[in-house]
Amino acid sequence: MIDDIQIRDILLDAGVSEEKAEEMQTAYREKVQNHPLSADNLVDKKTVITAPGISVQVKKDFTSCVHLQNVDGHRYLMIDLDDPDIQVNGMSVEIPETTLPPTSEEAMLEQLGTDFVSLESTDSAADEPDSDLPF
Repeated sequence: MIDDIQIRDILLDAGVSEEKAEEMQTAYREKVQNHPLSADNLVDKKTVITAPGISVQVKKDFTSCVHLQNVDGHRYLMIDLDDPDIQVNGMSVEIPETTLPPTSEEAMLEQLGTDFVSLESTDSAADEPDSDLPF
């Protein structure tokens, strides 16, 4: 449980002036009275990822499913969707099992008779994510 004294100390440690920290301590004491807050109530239980026009919320337990990846100079937010129950705006959607058409490099190698899969093992760093999100 976090009481008014701990709130004041946290604010002082964060560099807030003593005057402002004491004002917050008094306000906190008046608002919560005899019902101090639990630390769980002060911490977000989700991670929010934003970009212009985009906002994605991920529960803390599932942040390992989210990755950033750079493919051909384009940055992507990749989300592992292992559960078949996927909804967009409350509507169930299905992701079809499809194979992407070959890239021009794959098509060229296929025409030359070279096995593209064997080349991936020597150049696997290009297909790996640049970084996982630090959650």
